[in-house]
Amino acid sequence: PILSEVEDEGNNPCVKLKNSTKNPTYKQKFKNLNKQEKFDLDKETGFAQKIENGLLNYNDLVAPTNHSLIVPTGSLNFTHVHINNIKTNINGDTYDANVKILSPADIVTLIYNCQDSATNNSLDPTNAFGVMISNEGIFAITLLETLSPVEKGNLNQKFKKIQDEFNLLSNNI
Repeated sequence: PILSEVEDEGNNPCVKLKNSTKNPTYKQKFKNLNKQEKFDLDKETGFAQKIENGLLNYNDLVAPTNHSLIVPTGSLNFTHVHINNIKTNINGDTYDANVKILSPADIVTLIYNCQDSATNNSLDPTNAFGVMISNEGIFAITLLETLSPVEKGNLNQKFKKIQDEFNLLSNNI
């Protein structure tokens, strides 16, 4: 369904996301990420929520490269910071070379990791979410529906194309 078709407040993705982030531990971890010094680090930082031994735990995310994080398998959601990437152009002007939006890789993580993890834990997969914090704003995504295994199988090639186009367009920006 499209957002305008979601009439029940309990099914409203914004309400569901707000309810999913009310936990005091989540709020504090979010607050600790949403700071200028986190935007200026040389690697992205973040955390994910995961059910382990029946309890909700928080795992810090590992950054193997400057602009990517590993969200552990079994995570229900993830929250991370997109860092600044200050460059100097040929005229000596400085600019931030990073595009501060959720990436195609974030969407893949949401579909293949978080939604599947929710289903595996007998939770509603439409409660899975991803949050990206940056010095230019905070962006969150959740999906209104889940995909069948066949639909997921058909996404691999589409996401490769989306990732390639995203990289080309973001470089141009």
